[in-house]
Amino acid sequence: LGHDYGDYVQTKAPTCTAKGTETATCSRCSNTTSRDIAALGHSPVTDKAVAATCTATGLTEGSHCSRCEAVLEEQETIPALGHDYGAYVQTKAPTCTAKGTETATCSRCSNTTSRDIAALGHSPVTDKAVAATCTATGLTEGSHCSRCEAVLEEQETIPALGHDYGAYVQTKAPTCTAKGTETATCSRC
Repeated sequence: LGHDYGDYVQTKAPTCTAKGTETATCSRCSNTTSRDIAALGHSPVTDKAVAATCTATGLTEGSHCSRCEAVLEEQETIPALGHDYGAYVQTKAPTCTAKGTETATCSRCSNTTSRDIAALGHSPVTDKAVAATCTATGLTEGSHCSRCEAVLEEQETIPALGHDYGAYVQTKAPTCTAKGTETATCSRC
């Protein structure tokens, strides 16, 4: 009679890389026959690229199989870019005695870095001495800073000198009934 095979039934499932099998059984004698089912082949899914940042690594585009998860195209690691700082800009001005600050900003991520600006130091200006007179006090030479007005060398007060009278000279002779006058003149004023 020959075999009367019914419908083929899958007995071994195919995978992405291996063939499967399907078998049919004779309705009269239970004899079986088998045939291959072609391997499925991979079902690629794209693994998107991830951009590297200043501080984190990235990945190139790759792919894997949606059925068996096999890596079809491996993603490569892209090193972190590091910060790309622009020019430094003064953010705190230095003074005569205090440091200042300048800051640079990363063009990619807005991160900032700062560094000190040295204090300027004082810019001395001489405060001239003022000579004392007979009736007015004087001052010694001193100095102050032209930027911050800080006194660098304080001026000392010189006391008034007082008059330096020489010898008295008769300027009006006395008479029998009237007083005379003698006058002394200060050598300085």
